[in-house]
Amino acid sequence: MHCGTFDSAIGRLTRFSFRHPVRTTTSMLKRLSHVRRFQKATLIGPRSLPSRQPHLDWAAKEEPLEKYAIGGYHPVKIGAVLNSRYRTVRKLGWSNYGTAWLAQQQTGNGSQIFRVVKVLTGLTTDVAMIAGDPVLSDLEEPLLQSGHPHILQVLDYFYLQNPQGKHLCYITDPLTEDMRSFSERWKYHRIPTTFLKQVTRQVLLGLEYLHDECDLVHTDIKPENIRLEAPDNRSLSFGEGNGNGDNFVETSTGKNSEGQLISRYRSHPIYYPIPDGDLNSPDTWSQTRVRLGEGSSSCNRPGPWTSMIQSPPFRAPEVCMGAGWGKPADIWSLGCTVYELAMGRPFFNRDIHDESVPFLHVITFGDYPAEMIARAKFRDDFLNKDGSLRISLPGRAPSLKNIIDMHGAPPNADKFVDFLERMLVLDPSKRACCDDLLMHEWLAL
Repeated sequence: MHCGTFDSAIGRLTRFSFRHPVRTTTSMLKRLSHVRRFQKATLIGPRSLPSRQPHLDWAAKEEPLEKYAIGGYHPVKIGAVLNSRYRTVRKLGWSNYGTAWLAQQQTGNGSQIFRVVKVLTGLTTDVAMIAGDPVLSDLEEPLLQSGHPHILQVLDYFYLQNPQGKHLCYITDPLTEDMRSFSERWKYHRIPTTFLKQVTRQVLLGLEYLHDECDLVHTDIKPENIRLEAPDNRSLSFGEGNGNGDNFVETSTGKNSEGQLISRYRSHPIYYPIPDGDLNSPDTWSQTRVRLGEGSSSCNRPGPWTSMIQSPPFRAPEVCMGAGWGKPADIWSLGCTVYELAMGRPFFNRDIHDESVPFLHVITFGDYPAEMIARAKFRDDFLNKDGSLRISLPGRAPSLKNIIDMHGAPPNADKFVDFLERMLVLDPSKRACCDDLLMHEWLAL
């Protein structure tokens, strides 16, 4: 079907009114009209670490000031000693679950050990306590399993208290940037295919460990939650003046809704140094390791706080419809993640509204399975009583293979498409498991 017809369908989605307004952009389907030949991955700029350019509006890209409230963030200051052991030296980043800080562990013997302190929001802390804190219990005892090294491990944890509530803090080893940040350093945001295969294999090993050994669902697989380890053959200083140009602290101060004065800091992630050699050769990336992070959202069952998991562009169909979810939901998110890292663009727009996702699933992958609809709690939000969609769609998107061809298929496109199609299956019972995917021929180097 012609791209103009897709624009009409998406326009109707945008105008349709649920209990909450739907705000869907048309660019996802407009871009199908742009055909690009595959090009080898090209690094933008030098191999050295990117310099930090000043931003006048950096504060607008940090955690919202109004979220420093009940259920929100805990105010942390650079130089503060947390739990009498961890002196904060640098803000690394933030998410909806909390803020991350580089800290120097106070050892008493003069040695310099850096750790990451993740300070969770009050709401995330409440969810972790209600769910029995699986991250801290199930991951404390490492097993001799190949996927264990690819999960970011909790080394210590404690709680901070403020007038707005309690905040869980956990300690991990310091890692470098996440895969979304790393991909932005490449032309068209496309990383080398051989490197992507290694990343995908390691993520699958980590997921297999979570699923099979820990009986956990990660619930938030996306490029931002896959982080690169610092290479063993290169010394990185994690403290002030670490080679990234971060020998200063940028602060923005304002009052939250309760009139409390809050200092927010600019995030300075730790960049991964690009290895020497042919960047499209698997040998160049053979020593690169990634870990699956953001385990604060992991759980082993749906609950009152966890019915709507995953970021909307990575959300599985069964989650959208309230049809119950389990480990296959992670596989769907991984399929969307691999597509984004391979093609340099997300499968669904990053700013997509929650209630638009099911309609785009139907446009792209076909009708939801009847068995899933029958048990879906939210079916009345999207379907009429006769089972038809509340919006009539004039057509469907091209096949996944055609979409990939339009955007410049990577090498061995048929194998790549088959790999994705095993993950992006609407029926969760028919999705491949980690073990099946690890044996797929596309992962062969």
